[in-house]
Amino acid sequence: MGMSAKEWKTVAEGAVELLGDDWHLVGKGRNLYLVPAPIGWWYQYIYYENTSVGHLSACTQFLGQQLTGHAYGDHGDETYNIFIRDRTRPDNPVILRVDAQTTTEWASEVDEKVFAPYQGAAVTDKWAAELADADREEQRWAARPDPDAPTDEQYAVRYAVIQAMCGTKTRAELIAALDWAIAHVRPEPQWRLTDRDPIAYLQAIRDTVAAGDRTGFEQVVLANRHDELLGVGVPDNLIGPVDFPEPLAPWWDEQQEGQTS
Repeated sequence: MGMSAKEWKTVAEGAVELLGDDWHLVGKGRNLYLVPAPIGWWYQYIYYENTSVGHLSACTQFLGQQLTGHAYGDHGDETYNIFIRDRTRPDNPVILRVDAQTTTEWASEVDEKVFAPYQGAAVTDKWAAELADADREEQRWAARPDPDAPTDEQYAVRYAVIQAMCGTKTRAELIAALDWAIAHVRPEPQWRLTDRDPIAYLQAIRDTVAAGDRTGFEQVVLANRHDELLGVGVPDNLIGPVDFPEPLAPWWDEQQEGQTS
């Protein structure tokens, strides 16, 4: 049997107290989340799914795009093999009734095994994997029976922003990738957690890239990150500083004959 929103609030408050100062509660009611801070390039949180038996889930979403209501975030359920174990039968992954102690244990294991690669110094190694994902998406889209078919919003936006942040493309190639994303986004307003327009966001990025304006580009992406977090109720004091990766092809330094517009 699942918990009411009031019961989950009591459990979450107890878990945050046990987890320590790096964890905070964000949201309310059924959308009350346990959030580790400071928040970097990915918004990560633990939440309770009120199914017939009730269970915990975790979400990780890249903040270079718009936040969505997709259950697990960018890469699906990365906690499928993390269980709340029966303390009397440690080899048997039995899901117990969720309480403050079991929530603390589960959140700690998720933080270590799932969240940690997206945090702190580990992020330096994560960019290569994100870029590889973007490259695979590009190849998959090109191989579709109809390469011009619309592409789901979250994938098209993340693909374009990751390419701009840490790609190997020249400025002209990057502008072409952004133009492709702008033209092929399939809007999904029903999934967005804020009212920010992803096409306008991509166009603003495209404009800064076309102008060779690295500072302007970073300001656009940082503003999106900040506004998306505020839009879902994250207070400023939980938002940490971030560093941009150094792209292998510094498009802002290119000397071009004329300018792509």
